[in-house]
Amino acid sequence: MARRCSCKLVAPAGVRPGVMLLNRSLLHLRQLCASAEGGPPSHPDYFALLNVERRFDLDEVELQRAYRQLMAQLHPDRHSRAGELEQREVADRSAAVTHAHATLKAAHSRATHLLELRGVPLDEDSSGGLLAPSFLMEVMETREALETASPDAELPVLREVNDAATAEVCAGLAAAFDEGRLEEARRLTAQLQYLRRIGHEITERSEAV
Repeated sequence: MARRCSCKLVAPAGVRPGVMLLNRSLLHLRQLCASAEGGPPSHPDYFALLNVERRFDLDEVELQRAYRQLMAQLHPDRHSRAGELEQREVADRSAAVTHAHATLKAAHSRATHLLELRGVPLDEDSSGGLLAPSFLMEVMETREALETASPDAELPVLREVNDAATAEVCAGLAAAFDEGRLEEARRLTAQLQYLRRIGHEITERSEAV
């Protein structure tokens, strides 16, 4: 049985009708609600939800500003006198905005979301098929080096190399999305997925010592 969504598109109590950022964002919650109610499959547009430009090379300051403005309008203190149903609706909207912000803040999830919106989603379980054998070999060698890397000397070097590779891939992704080279964007997003995992492994090794 499909879960019923309580995300009614009603402006929260106390919010002025002229607050355009919030009003625009509320409209895009329909897609989130349709998915929760078992409606037609769709990909909610998190860029539209946060009212920021839809691009990979996103202005992080603009993203953070939009997020804070929306969360200020959805703060529980602004709706403390509302009924239980309306408070639940506000909580649902707040959760949707928080999830959208987290998705767009991270480069890999932002790229994955853009691919979904462009109609060429990336299946992470089979993304390795998009990558050159030479890249996969480099990943394997890096992971082998991680197993014996010294925390003071070698781990920082591995992190620096991985960060540089990540920055290069992100620059390529920005250009690929801007120029509409979506297959190239899919390949680079798959690379970014592996580099992100290596970054996490380096962090785990660093914190374990």
